[in-house]
Amino acid sequence: MTDVNAQNSIVSSGGNDVGQGGSSSFSFGQVFYNTDAGAVHTVSQGVQQVYEIFILSEPETIPVSFSILTYPNPTSNNIVLDVKNITDKNLNYSLYDITGRFILTNNIKQEKTTLIMNSLPSGIYFLKVSENYTDLSTFKIIKK
Repeated sequence: MTDVNAQNSIVSSGGNDVGQGGSSSFSFGQVFYNTDAGAVHTVSQGVQQVYEIFILSEPETIPVSFSILTYPNPTSNNIVLDVKNITDKNLNYSLYDITGRFILTNNIKQEKTTLIMNSLPSGIYFLKVSENYTDLSTFKIIKK
């Protein structure tokens, strides 16, 4: 019996399977390969070079009919959350520190809401505005 190899490569794993219809060799995780680049095209030589593109999540498109602003940013004491055209929306805000630790949350009932931050240490914070548990906007707040 003579073995014939069409390609030879260093891989991380592989094996041979034998069944009633014949046998098959397989490999995973090609570690080494060569790439030749020309002016227009690139060719990568190797056993199997697979890539997969997939979407982890697909957020829903939410029509937003109001505008959200924060100021002053950077701040030393307070931040104003200014929501134009609020029109009875179920809006709330949540404040997190740079590590993602939850600090506070509250409902937004008027166009201008003041967040008192003078007791918080200097640093970077994230202010997330949501409607019915759906995130609408996230702001990076710098406190001096």
